[in-house]
Amino acid sequence: MKFAEIPYQPLTENSLGTELQRLVDNFSAAKTFAQARKAFVEVQEFQIRFQTHWTLSFLRMLAGDEGLDYKAEYQINNAIGPKLGEKMGIFYQNLLDSPFLPQLEEGFGRQITHLAESFVRQDQPQLTAFKLRETELVNEFRQNFQGKSFKIGDKEGNFSQWLHWMKVAERPKRKTISDGILDFAMLKDEFLADIFQKMVANRHEMARAAGFENYLQLGHLVHKRQGVSYAQLHDFARGIKTHFAELGRKITHLQEKMIGVKTLAYYDRATFSEYDWASSMTLGQDEIERSLERCLGEISPQVHQFTQRLRENELMVFAGKNTGFSFSVSLPEVRQSFVHVVTQLDNPQSLLTLFHEIGHAYQNEQSFHWDIYDYIHGATDSSEVFSHAMEFLAWKGLNHLFSGRDLVLFKLIHLAQSIIRILRCSQGFELEDFVYSHPGCDLGLVDAKWLQLEAEYGREVDFEGHPYLTSGKAWREFGHFYQSPLYILSYGLATIAALDILRKSKEDPEKAWQTYQSMAVVGGSCSFPELLQKAGLSSPFQENDLQEIAAFSAQLMEEMEAELEKFPSLTTP
Repeated sequence: MKFAEIPYQPLTENSLGTELQRLVDNFSAAKTFAQARKAFVEVQEFQIRFQTHWTLSFLRMLAGDEGLDYKAEYQINNAIGPKLGEKMGIFYQNLLDSPFLPQLEEGFGRQITHLAESFVRQDQPQLTAFKLRETELVNEFRQNFQGKSFKIGDKEGNFSQWLHWMKVAERPKRKTISDGILDFAMLKDEFLADIFQKMVANRHEMARAAGFENYLQLGHLVHKRQGVSYAQLHDFARGIKTHFAELGRKITHLQEKMIGVKTLAYYDRATFSEYDWASSMTLGQDEIERSLERCLGEISPQVHQFTQRLRENELMVFAGKNTGFSFSVSLPEVRQSFVHVVTQLDNPQSLLTLFHEIGHAYQNEQSFHWDIYDYIHGATDSSEVFSHAMEFLAWKGLNHLFSGRDLVLFKLIHLAQSIIRILRCSQGFELEDFVYSHPGCDLGLVDAKWLQLEAEYGREVDFEGHPYLTSGKAWREFGHFYQSPLYILSYGLATIAALDILRKSKEDPEKAWQTYQSMAVVGGSCSFPELLQKAGLSSPFQENDLQEIAAFSAQLMEEMEAELEKFPSLTTP
């Protein structure tokens, strides 16, 4: 089914609420297991329908579709969601109290009980007002900072566009853009401090209303971080500092060597080569798309067929310029996934983004057989494994897109970026852990904590005396801290698993793909630790496993550096 053909029927809070209440009542009134199972599945089907409805309104709003005011529809659906959540909370409490729960577990797995327990804790009626306030604050942040356009010189763009343009600029221009971004952040500093403190206060009050000590417990529950203790999360952070921080320092030195500077400056952090890696593709757009098709075919015939079907059904969109953010969403009622990439496929970074979002979409596709919405998507930690691992699985077919020095450079930079991500995400987790353990603390203490963590995680660069950076305020630019608290940890955890899949792929590509495929089918029917265990992957919570992944990554980097040395220069084409 093509995207334009997917039906959308405006719904009201009354109609949805009445229908869901009837389904919840049917489950409560069930006298036999058959009746209970039927009612359980019908509630899940309702959830799948509403989530598809909500997502479709978002996509149509983004596309500017005519015929309906989809912006209004999206806002209506946003307001309806928390209110439906109250009824879903009643349903899940009834499920936990049901005499048929053991039989339902036998058919659907123990995970339904974990999901029910999680839902009941985070979707209590008294939390609805806090959730609506959260949505208001996030929208305010997006409108007044992340999505706000500002000028640097005679060019105008929003925050995310400027970050993209900075990465592909030559060094003098890169400094100009970086300073312009920091000037904008300083201009908005009072707003950022105010909105963040309001968010933290709202989240803390919401957690207390739900019966938690602070937001840490509730936040990890939101991300379905089951089977993982706080001690294990801190073990992960400690293990990353022990085994990856030195790798971070080596990457800094590699960057200095590759761009030909003595000391890496703050505006160099995302740069690996003045030979413009982000524009190194010389193929035309049509040839890129043909080469990409061959690359995807090297991963597996299933991925090739899947992406072809997305393109044919207009479910894979390239916005043509950096207009915001790339994403993948699912439309489970019609068994379709949707991928939106904000740049043309004319540079390596946009290719990585595409591989990443294809990973999300493919996993959803493989999990559509589940009748339970949460089994399709899974925990955030699990879902990010599929996206980051797909980036590495694509290495097998990169020869269709690059050759020689460019091919080695692509892999080396991708690996280095992945290691930096692990470090940055663990660092971000520690900062959020501090923030939500000390709600209401002066943000100056948070700034000081960030500076401390910068040193501990081995990614120190020269701030050149810039007041915003030397005062430790750099964290205030990170959108994840505002929009999706405690999500950033998922990227770090998942990248460890993705690197393990890369390690397996180096040994046996077919076996690595089979591992990935088997995990995709499992989807969210088990917790993140259980998913890794079933797949035979390393655990980010075991120090020995972290040490092995770090050693593998270090060795692979050394091999690629040595291979790169065979080419005429590190700093010129």
